[in-house]
Amino acid sequence: MQRPVTRNTGFTVFTVLNSESSAINPLIKVILLSSFILRTGWFRIDHGTGIPDSEGILHNRRGTAFPTIQPCWDQAQSSQCCSDFLVIRTMEGMNILVTGGTGFIGKALLPHLTHERITVLSRNPPRAYQQLGHHIKVIDTLDTLPNLDDFDAVINLAGEPIINKRWTERQKQEICQSRWTITRQLADKIKAGNHPPHVLISGSAVGFYGDQQSRSFDESLEVNHQDFAHRVCRQWEEEAQAAQSEHTRVCLLRTGIVLARHDGALARMLPAYQLGFGGPIGSGQQYFPWIHLQDMVKGILFLLKHDEASGAYNFTAPYPVTNKEFSRTLAKVLHRPHFFKTPAWLLKLGLGEAATLLLDSQRALPKRLQEQGFHFCFPKLEHALEETVGDKSRIDEPGGV
Repeated sequence: MQRPVTRNTGFTVFTVLNSESSAINPLIKVILLSSFILRTGWFRIDHGTGIPDSEGILHNRRGTAFPTIQPCWDQAQSSQCCSDFLVIRTMEGMNILVTGGTGFIGKALLPHLTHERITVLSRNPPRAYQQLGHHIKVIDTLDTLPNLDDFDAVINLAGEPIINKRWTERQKQEICQSRWTITRQLADKIKAGNHPPHVLISGSAVGFYGDQQSRSFDESLEVNHQDFAHRVCRQWEEEAQAAQSEHTRVCLLRTGIVLARHDGALARMLPAYQLGFGGPIGSGQQYFPWIHLQDMVKGILFLLKHDEASGAYNFTAPYPVTNKEFSRTLAKVLHRPHFFKTPAWLLKLGLGEAATLLLDSQRALPKRLQEQGFHFCFPKLEHALEETVGDKSRIDEPGGV
């Protein structure tokens, strides 16, 4: 067995060699894995490739994916997989502050930080403990903390959902302040300390770019739109960037539509498609930037452990599709017809100005993530939807057949 490789980010990597190798007795592998299962509850392994910077996925008894330390390999290269190669991750106890821990992405992220000391900021601590468990610490305000020197990292995912309601002036104010105020507080607390967290990972969205029609772009695109989504994201990012220093790096998550079965935009789309009423929105030619929830979580973990990572990152799959292609693929995966359309005027009637989130086009590419070595488990849409809402996903669910 290789010696553990320890990084200052708190990760320890143990590599169990291929079973065909004579370097390790298979019985020892069983003992090691059994010990890991007993300690963590993680038991099923989708093997990685055995290539450096590749990754397998561990699953717990509830079927929740648990990425190992290294990113998984593109499915197109899965024929090269070394099926008995196993990489196990243990954590050395980073102290992490998380905002938005009871939100859609936060609830998916926290199970992957089980070896960390987690503090969640929540306006409703009893509900947070009920949803997240009592192994974490919950606080309801930052006011009692003079600084954030006790934390190694801050993950800022807080924010009022932006698409759930019409954008009245009151709702716009809530959307803005739920992002800007907490981010400003975090930055101020980070700057107030002598030994601040080494990283702030903070939310944003591809709405930062506004409507870019059919042209593709990456994080280098400079924009200065006046639409509401851009103004929200720009101010949000500026508040986070104020924490940047020689001691603290800042990573910004310009996130697309996150795909998951039971939450987020896809979950709200499913009923219509399952009844056979699915179809494109507006012209259907607008690009629909998406990312699988598993890649979203893995990307955050990737930025957490890579000390060289800072700045803005597009959290979108490397193969963006138009809304029409997304709609057609979803109907195909669900074995449903695809001929209904939602005209733009009807969407604007129902959502008002918020309809721009579904009608604007953003062909965003995750250039910086990929350049720094991140590999998507779900780079292509059909595979992502099959895993999320297809026949296989229903079989894998508890009680599935």
